[in-house]
This record gives sequence, structure tokens and C-alpha cells, in this order.
Amino acid sequence: MAFAVRADGDLAALIPAARAAVKTVDPAQAIYDVQPIEVTLSERTIGLQYVAAIMGGFGLLALVLAVVAVYSLMAFIITQGTHEIGVRIALGAHCRDVLRLTVGQSLPIPATGVALGLLVSVALGRFLEAALFGVIASDIRLSLGFAAILVLAALSAGYLPARRATAIDPIAALRAE
Repeated sequence: MAFAVRADGDLAALIPAARAAVKTVDPAQAIYDVQPIEVTLSERTIGLQYVAAIMGGFGLLALVLAVVAVYSLMAFIITQGTHEIGVRIALGAHCRDVLRLTVGQSLPIPATGVALGLLVSVALGRFLEAALFGVIASDIRLSLGFAAILVLAALSAGYLPARRATAIDPIAALRAE
């Protein structure tokens, strides 16, 4: 049998009073293993803490892989357009206009994926909250933070290769095809 006592103050001063209260109810009852509730909860949930840490690590790994994948795909798509960038610069387009166009072209695909991902995560979070006792739907701020990271990866994936492509000689870009 376990008892929990809520009180303010020092635990050492509370133990004799708790023992005396239990002795008035049942003098044969033994009192042992007196500790703060934080220690008891920590001992009883240590397995869950390890599982949560492992799942957090896997989640972080998944985020890194998603960022690398988005960056790689968008960089590949932009690199394929080096010839077009060379033609635009040869015809007199400014580098900032080419960068704006390229980044603008690289954003719709990841933005669509992020929007669909947010909708699915909210829907599944609500489903899990309704289906499983004690599960709380995901924090929308956290989901928006991850979405922002992926959108920034897509923006940099569009910007960096386009920046490299605008730095090369237009004639070399035209000959590359």
C-alpha cells in the first residue's frame, strides 16, 4: 500500500508527523521508503523516458533526412535548368531577377508537401487523441517549426544552385547542354 501526502516545507520535518498519523489509524502498519513524489515518478517512468529519448532521436534523424532530401531534390531540379539560366543571362536578365524566378519556381512543390503534411498531422493527431487514452494532440507550434525548417531548406536549395549558375559565364552554360 502506498500513500501520498501533499505538503509545503521540508520533507524531513514531515516524516514524523506522517508516521504518527498512520500509527493512529493502524499501529502495526510499517512505514518505509519515504521519498518525494518527483523521485517516485522518475523511478516508475524511467522506461518511458528512455523510449521518449529514443523516439526523439529518431524524429531528429527523420527531420535531418527530410531536409537533406528536400535540398537534394530541389538542387537537382535547379541544376538541370543551368542552360535556361545561361540563356536568360545572355539575353540580358539581371542576376537578381534570375534568382527570384528560380527560387519562385523551387517553392511550390515543397510548400504543397508541407501544407499536406500539416493537414495530415493535425488530422492524425486528433484521431489519436480521440482513440487513445492519455494521448495529447501534437503541438501545432512544433509542427509549424518543422514545416518552416523544411521550407527554408527548399528556399536555400533553390537559391544556392541558382546563385552558382548565375556566377558562371553564360557561354559556358550554353555549351554545357
